[in-house]
Amino acid sequence: TLAADNPNRRVSMRYKSVAVYVHYGAGEVAPQLAVADVPDFHQPSRNETRLEVRAVARSAPVPDWTARELEHDRSDGEVGVEVRVTAIVHFLVGGVKSRHYNMRAVCSPVVIGLSPSSAKSFRGVPCDVAIS
Repeated sequence: TLAADNPNRRVSMRYKSVAVYVHYGAGEVAPQLAVADVPDFHQPSRNETRLEVRAVARSAPVPDWTARELEHDRSDGEVGVEVRVTAIVHFLVGGVKSRHYNMRAVCSPVVIGLSPSSAKSFRGVPCDVAIS
């Protein structure tokens, strides 16, 4: 579940072309494990919008070291990943739409429990967000 928070009382936002990527490890060279597209949505002012996202694992080769680390993490019962979100954002103020901006969020480390009991105790992770 992703939560987008808009505490502003005057500005609403329109999100388009939203994509979620799950990477094993941090940094630009971290192998991509899964991807999901999210439908466009409007976020009113003073609103927290929750999005249920199901990232689907890609069938892609990963380096040997990644496979070994994933297997080690799996035996420990949890895996740490980095979640990246990209979108095109328009701001709406009093019916006036801004130009589009590129939004990028990076959430790390997101620790995923692999047992049913640990999945229920998942804690939220704050994300670093940049808009350009």
